Amino acid sequence: MKAILAESRITSSTNVPTATRLLVKQTAKPSGVRRNFWLRLQGKEGALFLFGIVLLWQFVSSSIHFAGAYLFPSPVVTLKALWVSLPELLKGTWSSLIVLVPGYMLAVVTGIVWGLLVGTIP
Repeated sequence: MKAILAESRITSSTNVPTATRLLVKQTAKPSGVRRNFWLRLQGKEGALFLFGIVLLWQFVSSSIHFAGAYLFPSPVVTLKALWVSLPELLKGTWSSLIVLVPGYMLAVVTGIVWGLLVGTIP
């Protein structure tokens, strides 16, 4: 048994290149500038994606002219319309919350009471 262990130590300590050593040598690390650029972007992919979508939207809506162009407004026109209608939207949101919050609270209290009741009675 000791002879097998000694033999395996000898073969494992030889300087034979393994697949992982070759892989490590063959994969080139990116240059410092490229690596720093991608590290700075890390975590900001979603914002960049949204920015790209808005740019594409602006480009398409301003460059393509067709009869129903009012159905596909640019982001600027959409934001202006949102700003104008914001007071009405806030009023509607408030009236919805006045209806929904008491119902939600009633459901939470009922659920807790029912859970305690069912959990304590065998």
